[in-house]
Amino acid sequence: MIGVYQSICITTAMFFTGQASNPLAAKMAGDFGTNITPTSWMLAGIVPGLCALFLIPLLVYKIYPPEVRRTPAARVFAAEQLRAMGPLSKAERIVSIVFAGVCVFWVLSDRYHWDVTLIALLGSCALLLSGVITWEDIKSEKWVWDMFIWYGGLVRLGRALNEYNVPQTFAKGVASTFSDLTWVALFALALGIYFYAHYGLASITAHILAMYTPFCAVLIAKGAPPGLVVYAFAVFVNLSAGLTHYGTTPSPCFLRKTT
Repeated sequence: MIGVYQSICITTAMFFTGQASNPLAAKMAGDFGTNITPTSWMLAGIVPGLCALFLIPLLVYKIYPPEVRRTPAARVFAAEQLRAMGPLSKAERIVSIVFAGVCVFWVLSDRYHWDVTLIALLGSCALLLSGVITWEDIKSEKWVWDMFIWYGGLVRLGRALNEYNVPQTFAKGVASTFSDLTWVALFALALGIYFYAHYGLASITAHILAMYTPFCAVLIAKGAPPGLVVYAFAVFVNLSAGLTHYGTTPSPCFLRKTT
């Protein structure tokens, strides 16, 4: 479970549609003259992402060695269970079609200026209208509503910090403290501070809202390449979610599965 959680933090960083806040970071990057598209995001993240996906499971395996190391019957068991499930049901086919459609519209959203949140809502509506899920199903997921409410407060806290220029002041303080550094050294230092600052946050979106713009602004003013800066900070905020068990929205889901 730890290996899977760390891996999804990598895959969310690899793709534009991997995390809800990625389009938000792309929109903010536009203020610095860099146009981030789903294709450019994938090209920027695919190679380091694949390398990380190869290395992180090995690292987790060393740090948290599994109690059971051989499962020779697992493949046979999985095949038997798959046969027992039979062919895809009508509901499963509808879910597959809706999922594929949402992904296609997400990829095309930049070209046709579609709102990615609206696309996700339309996909949810399609599942409701088709009867795959019902409103009773949605209401019964009490832990999801609980997470929705308290995460909303955290996101609003991030906005409030931004409105009162707290992160901007913090970023300027970092820049002034290390003003004698080159942009390369300041970039490495700021990226590390930005990454570990996630210990104080419980949402990637809140992190981006609070810290993305001021850190990018300081480094670009220092002479750092805008493209490098906006992609690095957009990607690293996803990776920082792996620091804690409350680092991003799916993490409470993993806790619920393991307790």
